[in-house]
Amino acid sequence: MHAFPSRHLPGPSSSSPSPISKLPTELLSEIFTLCVQHAYAATGTSNPEEELETHTPPAINSDTVRVPLTLASVSCRWRAIVHGQSNLWTSLCISPELITEEMQGKTMIDPTHIHSCLRRSRQSSLNILIDARDAHWNFMEEGVGETVGAVSKPPLFSSEHMKTVISLLIPAISRWQSLSILTDTWAPMHAALCMINAALATNGAPRLESLTLMRCNDFVSFSPRFQPMDLKDVGFLSLPRPGSEYPYGILPSLKHLSLRGVHADWDILGCALHSPIHKLESLELASHCGDVRPSVEQFHSLLSSVAPSLKKLRICGSGPNISNDAEDLSAAPQAVMRENDPVQLPQLQNISIGYRSSLEGRTVLRMLDAPNARKLLLEDATYPGDLDEVNGGSLLTYLGSKHFSSSSSTMDRLSPPVRIAVASDYAQGHHLHYDTTSYPWLLHLPEDDDHTSKATCPHSSSSRKSSSASLRDSDEPHAAFPLLQKVTLKGVKSSPRPLRTFFSALHQLQHLELVEMSMQAVLALVPLSINTGSSAKPTTAAAASSCPCPHLRSLCIRDSGHRVQVNDVDLLRYVTIQRETNGACELQELAFHLDPMRAASIAAAVTCDSPLSPTTKVNVYGDSESEEEDDYEEEEEDMDPFSPGGAFNDPEFDAYYANL
Repeated sequence: MHAFPSRHLPGPSSSSPSPISKLPTELLSEIFTLCVQHAYAATGTSNPEEELETHTPPAINSDTVRVPLTLASVSCRWRAIVHGQSNLWTSLCISPELITEEMQGKTMIDPTHIHSCLRRSRQSSLNILIDARDAHWNFMEEGVGETVGAVSKPPLFSSEHMKTVISLLIPAISRWQSLSILTDTWAPMHAALCMINAALATNGAPRLESLTLMRCNDFVSFSPRFQPMDLKDVGFLSLPRPGSEYPYGILPSLKHLSLRGVHADWDILGCALHSPIHKLESLELASHCGDVRPSVEQFHSLLSSVAPSLKKLRICGSGPNISNDAEDLSAAPQAVMRENDPVQLPQLQNISIGYRSSLEGRTVLRMLDAPNARKLLLEDATYPGDLDEVNGGSLLTYLGSKHFSSSSSTMDRLSPPVRIAVASDYAQGHHLHYDTTSYPWLLHLPEDDDHTSKATCPHSSSSRKSSSASLRDSDEPHAAFPLLQKVTLKGVKSSPRPLRTFFSALHQLQHLELVEMSMQAVLALVPLSINTGSSAKPTTAAAASSCPCPHLRSLCIRDSGHRVQVNDVDLLRYVTIQRETNGACELQELAFHLDPMRAASIAAAVTCDSPLSPTTKVNVYGDSESEEEDDYEEEEEDMDPFSPGGAFNDPEFDAYYANL
């Protein structure tokens, strides 16, 4: 209950008080609470479904924490109410804005705001954001890469500043409800971890529900070795002293854990999250160097600790640390998992996997037994400058069949190659003006199927019957996540067949998003057999067996690499019409997110030509960079591209990555 001031506090000195000044204190207090909540909502996630799925920490920034200060400045009465209302002071945003300059050029953190919030919040739970990032940071860091004789600029928010902040907050650790720490460099995070680990070993954090620790430098995570090396030993939950140990139940209320670029003592973390009353709902591991990632056994143990309650899982560039010697495409996942069965995750509904090698992706997928998953994001998270592409076909094959590789006969049953003998005639009769040489998969079989004769074509009636019979055998493949309703593929490189294997297994899929994908992903949605003679639509069961994603309702294509061109509109028209003709659900929405120039061309093609389908709503969006980025580019337009920080051949950048 709030400690409300007296109802008879003096109001404004005006002779004719405003109507709001006549409101009782209890009602004003409720209005103030709504003001703060509205400020959080305005800066929070734009997807309310995500908030309902898992615990989401409150959105805090320097604007939201100013709301109580603004309310308190209106009048004496309002100030008394706001100062006496503890729930208005439970959010702390600590950033470089609190840094003040002392004599002799030294800087320090002004503790006034922190002291005020801690005092006025009384015993209420605290939501804390420590944003130590510098908007003008030049990506130089002491102990990281080769400095080439250059002296790195001292960080704006230093380790000493972090120590000051954490020392003020540690006495209230029993009241922490959410804690987020964001840094550019490792030294401030290292300072914070040393102090937090010691406090957790002593008292634990009984109310902590959300913890986010983020080193906001994804580039350094592509190094096989952690840098700076001299600060590697301390991670989250590292033992503060040799021989010490953490008490049981140090994080009993934790629901959301995000470690991005911040490693942990994985054995201790697994034990800390293991509890008879499982509560962790969301786990994110991202951007870890190879030598600080968990081993296969540690990763398996960590998932097992949170398995009963986990609803959302994101692994991006943080899969288990596996020797590259095991790069056998078919045997590697089974070899490393021989002693560890997949972890049963009955509550897991949202899965996001970003892989930097196919072995990493296969190992993570092999560990997940999530029959109730509804959403999946599969992303190629390799370094953008890498010349060698990672083939994600084995991952798609596993998702569609629970096998990483199969014989050619098995693959023919799973995803028979498409031979559309009438494609060119259909195109001429329906004014589909596209060059079939751009889409050889429509008119030709893959190279490994050139031997297939017309008599044994997989789409003949006898072949389809034999395929149906064989799929009912004991070795029938199953989708890894059969209940998926929304899938996002981001930059996944694959040949057509694995894409078709994956899509053919998604019988419940309703929403598909293709981000930086080739048009082969769209071609994989073509029905296995083309209905050219009969006007009657196939039954739902027949559609489900021959048409990939038979219940697909919306398709979103995001492309910034000029993979989608104007002539692809004709291809999409052909695909949608063939899907509907062969019994699939009508595509209700098709969205393009392209650069403004191509968006205008695509929109004109959709408007001028016949629609893709009478029932399909087409939206074309021209995604452009923000105005701030455009202004920045204009300012840097005259900059020498070969100077440090320039667009090309930055010597510091090159020296750093040459030694990774």
